[in-house]
Amino acid sequence: ALDISNSMNVKDIEGGKSRLDLAKKTMQQAIGAASVAKVGILVFAGSVYPHLPLTPDKKAAKVYTQQVETDMMSHQGTNIGLALLKSADFFSEEPYQRLVVLITDGEDHEGMLDEGLASLAAADAHLFIYGIGTKKGGLVPVNPKNKSQGYLKDENGNPALSKLNEGMIAEIAK
Repeated sequence: ALDISNSMNVKDIEGGKSRLDLAKKTMQQAIGAASVAKVGILVFAGSVYPHLPLTPDKKAAKVYTQQVETDMMSHQGTNIGLALLKSADFFSEEPYQRLVVLITDGEDHEGMLDEGLASLAAADAHLFIYGIGTKKGGLVPVNPKNKSQGYLKDENGNPALSKLNEGMIAEIAK
């Protein structure tokens, strides 16, 4: 389950990479190294979309991973709880061990976290969370492909600063 909210465009990763760049690289490595029967990809922001249904084809999963961009989701925000709920429903009925890898900066704007975690427990799924971003954070670009458009503004008209929400990451990990 990959967070593709606008905050994932922040370039606070060493080497000037965006959070999404690092997330996609991490997914590529995990898919290649995993000894899993099937892999699928859900992307989420304010809503959730199944980007790749469960498949045993790791090469296809790597291709689909590279295609992920934050502009795939018109309803922005970050709804981690809904992503977890949909992840629990995403599994096939086959008797495989179930694992959800959640990749996010932890900026949850929608709630529903308790419901999402309960649905994973009911599906007998394990959760691994990968928090991405830095404590220092960075500005959220309006359009990551056109820097001249500037940065998103907060409710006070100041450039929006996005940081890794370590508290949320820790809460989910518990």
